[in-house]
Amino acid sequence: MIEQWRDISGWEGFYQVSNLGRVKSLARTIPVTRRGWGPRRIRERVLMQQALPRYGHRLVTLQRTGVIQTLLVHRLVLTAFVGPCPTGMQCCHFPDRDPANNRLENLRWGTGVENMQDAREHGTLANINARRDPPTKEALAKRSASMKRVWAERKAKTVMVASLLFALLVAAPAWAASNVLTLN
Repeated sequence: MIEQWRDISGWEGFYQVSNLGRVKSLARTIPVTRRGWGPRRIRERVLMQQALPRYGHRLVTLQRTGVIQTLLVHRLVLTAFVGPCPTGMQCCHFPDRDPANNRLENLRWGTGVENMQDAREHGTLANINARRDPPTKEALAKRSASMKRVWAERKAKTVMVASLLFALLVAAPAWAASNVLTLN
């Protein structure tokens, strides 16, 4: 497949997105920097993409004078090549369900119901539900024991600090009185 580049809506002349799911910064010259130095040249380059930790979707951070935005790459690809998101629709990764695969042939606008049906068909729905299932009795008991231990440790530290402060307050005046220097 030949890579095609299109401007990102709202970022024309600054950034472009490709049908292979890559984002690049366009070559341009910034007339004056913040510190008043001369013009600054920005070279054309493909941007590094970060992954959204929990879900694995790719993000890019775009910036120009006074504006910084972090955007999802799959939405940029669909918006540039298919058009804006229709009302009531969302981005669906189809057919491979890989959130890091942002190629145009892997993306489409679909409803939430269609997205869940795709997840069921590809076996990725179990992973989604695993996060939302209520904890088992064993897990609750383990969490409760862990919290009791944490609170007991905190209480012990508080008591220890309080007793040390008390000892210092009681002992300090006696120590200071016995070590007073007298000048003759």
